[in-house]
Amino acid sequence: AANKEKKALELGFIMGELRPYAMSLHTREQAPKEGKAKPKRAAPIAWAPSATKYLQFLVDSREVYSTLEDIVGRREDMASLRATGLERVKALDKDIVWLAATRGLLIPSVGESGALYAAHLRELSSDPAMTPKLLNHWYNYYFAHTAGGRMIGAKLSEALFAGKTLEFYQWEGDVKELLGDATKKFDEIANKWTREEKDAALAETGDAFKFGGSMLSYLK
Repeated sequence: AANKEKKALELGFIMGELRPYAMSLHTREQAPKEGKAKPKRAAPIAWAPSATKYLQFLVDSREVYSTLEDIVGRREDMASLRATGLERVKALDKDIVWLAATRGLLIPSVGESGALYAAHLRELSSDPAMTPKLLNHWYNYYFAHTAGGRMIGAKLSEALFAGKTLEFYQWEGDVKELLGDATKKFDEIANKWTREEKDAALAETGDAFKFGGSMLSYLK
């Protein structure tokens, strides 16, 4: 146990603890090398949304990213996580307007999934003691979008937009470098947490997956 703790400290909280914990909640099918969760007996997901559903997904995604950006913008203890280059609100603004205009759609109000997730984030933000849990969501939501999110986006782009890549799936600069820099900044915050706070952050992973998964329901 002592060696495991030492290795985690050397790697940093994200790579040493948070990412491995998150990956362990995936099945082998989702993460062949690191998945440990038992697969659920379910039919394969068919990503086949209409443009209307996709627009709703973008609107709800914007609500969650906007909430995270607002929280980080207000909280001085999270100031280092501002302007990481991972922010998605401006990109989503462009995509939402483009999709509505090209398909003749009205921009919808935020749906239930986005509203519930944003409310959960605001609730966590209201209590400083919940900061480790809140930052679990920050990590999982931003980082997952650069991995599985991009894969889903590519499939949908072929199905709906003749291969056009939306702004949502584009970053200024090398996304790996952006993730690396954000990881260092996150770890600097997490290094100040107690063991109990780190465990609380890890324990929030299930909820991060639950809320993130509810957002993807629009795309099925």
